[in-house]
Amino acid sequence: MSTTAIIVEFLVVGSLAISTLIFLILTVLRVDSWIFLSSFKEFSSVIGIILTLLSYLFGALLNSLMFPTYLVIINFIKSTRRNKLLNFLTNLKIVKFFLEDGQFWLDNGQEEWDKIRFFIFENGSINVIERLKYTQSLLRLFKGVAIITPLFGISVSIWLLTCVNQPITALITICFCLILSLLSTIAASTQDKDYRREMAIAKEIIHEKLYLSKK
Repeated sequence: MSTTAIIVEFLVVGSLAISTLIFLILTVLRVDSWIFLSSFKEFSSVIGIILTLLSYLFGALLNSLMFPTYLVIINFIKSTRRNKLLNFLTNLKIVKFFLEDGQFWLDNGQEEWDKIRFFIFENGSINVIERLKYTQSLLRLFKGVAIITPLFGISVSIWLLTCVNQPITALITICFCLILSLLSTIAASTQDKDYRREMAIAKEIIHEKLYLSKK
């Protein structure tokens, strides 16, 4: 179950990232229709496989780059505290969630949870471990979607405005992506609380079983 969740996580986030790049390329090349795709019909299967592999690769890369990105954002904001606009943005709940998570890592707060996780992986049952891995994968998925969706919306909106001349559709697209990003942030916040709560409970139960088994 956890392996499937990780694959889906990488494919979803990676697909959004590739789609963002594709629309930026279409904007630069001033492509205003999808008619050109008809010339690639014979290679549709190969292109599909290549895009799937690239989506997985991009998803894995974004997952690895998420933590360094947090640190860069935090350090940048700390160095520009006098900027009123940045102060306003950092006080928004949707931004605070990601920044506080990054600050948590920056302050080595994750170290204690790492110890708990490794303790559970060493002494817990397969079902407990799979459950925690699945919850953690969902958390990464929601955070990844929350980050990449606004960028996807911006790239599509730019293409719609500059190449297709559809401002209303562009506005609807960006609003939809922002709403999806907000919902993903809320879901990530809930999932993060559930993940930490489940780890704490699992550690306590496993610790009690180990203590009783030694008596």
